[in-house]
Amino acid sequence: MSLSRSLMAAARRNYESAVNGLNSCQTSAAILEEIRKSGNLLNQQSIPEMREYLRRIGYSAADLNRLNMIHIAGTKGKGSTSAFCDSILRQCSIVENGVRRPVKTGFRERIRINGAPISRDDFSKHFYHVWDSFEKPAVAPSEETTIAPPPSAYVTRKGNDKPNYFRFLYLMACRAFLEENVDVAIMEVGVGGEYDATNAVEKPWVTAIHEIAWHKAGIMKEGVPAFTADQPEGALRVIRERAAQRRVAPSFQLASPSSLVYELTEDEEKTLHHIQLGLHGSHQYKNAAVAVRACREWLHTYSQRTPYKAEATEEELTAGLEKASWPGRAQTFVSEEHPQVTWLLDGAHTPESLLVCSNWFTDVYARESTSPSNSTTKNALFFNCTGGRDPKELLLPLSEARLGIRFDRVFFCTNDVISVKNADSTNFTVRKDESLTLQNSNRRKWEDLLQPGEACEVHPSIDSAVASLDAWLGGFLTYLKADVV
Repeated sequence: MSLSRSLMAAARRNYESAVNGLNSCQTSAAILEEIRKSGNLLNQQSIPEMREYLRRIGYSAADLNRLNMIHIAGTKGKGSTSAFCDSILRQCSIVENGVRRPVKTGFRERIRINGAPISRDDFSKHFYHVWDSFEKPAVAPSEETTIAPPPSAYVTRKGNDKPNYFRFLYLMACRAFLEENVDVAIMEVGVGGEYDATNAVEKPWVTAIHEIAWHKAGIMKEGVPAFTADQPEGALRVIRERAAQRRVAPSFQLASPSSLVYELTEDEEKTLHHIQLGLHGSHQYKNAAVAVRACREWLHTYSQRTPYKAEATEEELTAGLEKASWPGRAQTFVSEEHPQVTWLLDGAHTPESLLVCSNWFTDVYARESTSPSNSTTKNALFFNCTGGRDPKELLLPLSEARLGIRFDRVFFCTNDVISVKNADSTNFTVRKDESLTLQNSNRRKWEDLLQPGEACEVHPSIDSAVASLDAWLGGFLTYLKADVV
């Protein structure tokens, strides 16, 4: 390659091109449907595949043990618990030779270190290390990775053998955390547990499980303490059986030596009720209680396995719970440019989580509406859901019959952030709704729940809907206030 071509190639290896490359690894909606029809047979090959992927980028599964991982699984609650763990441990200290320093955390929520996303330059660096590793021919795969072929649509995706989007991002996160020498990596399972890509780790330090199923309990490992939230007895039986099969180590915090898994109770959750959690909603106390126990275990393990001492005061634990944040989950946002507009943001996507979301919204509304200055408040609802879900089930918790609150205007839009595409907003995993058929269906379902005359709009993107809100409110509410959920 000539010098000029080399320089041109180097110039293109920036953040934008890295994200475009990562997007090319997204599994299309059509292929996802084929995988589901196959009974998710790919899942059974996930762990040997991930270990081979690690080998291709220069690591082994054993290298992941250096991340001193807290591994968290569950249908609901795992993201919030991960956020609490990250926040708590960033308040804690490690004492090295008499000098206190903060715990250095890695959080795999789009790759964060010490609570902040990695820089664009670092993102590009780690992306291209992984990408280039898969541009080279595979050499001497291990016997463990000699596996049955997956569905044909999967292997012909883009004509290459690169990992799919989630696995690729996970490999990037592992490399970033190992390169940065973090004290702890907090890893949230993607789907399930037993066959999830994150379960390639052999020896995490702590595992935590929410809303159990057989697959979720699959993250438990021999000799590793496990924690679970308060659950129905049937679910606890599954956990206990799998814990015995996996020979987990009992936590030092257990009162009964006959127990293997630390099973949190509702009473233990109540001991935190005096704390104003950084994540809103009464259900978060369950997640917070699991996080506190998991973090205590991690600090104890660090002190046992290293020459140094990791410690936390009650004040530091409380501060971690109070300062926890997770963008897009019960998030209240007010921009400096438009202080009169309050956005209430939540990524709820099941009937149960929408019910929690609606409870949170009514709490905020009741608190805000007590002020006489808010007598002219207008309420708007932005709503999106993709195919495969029943919009009526999701919308019912937000209806006037449920909330006792009427929205002045409702906006239905696709999940495209902007009409003009860029790398960060590209999503191939859902079918495009270019004719807005799904959004119009959502609008009709909403109208079925309400009296005639409700003001509803359908838009091709989020920015289009926001522009319409802007016009409706007269330039982002110079004189009024809008609560948008």
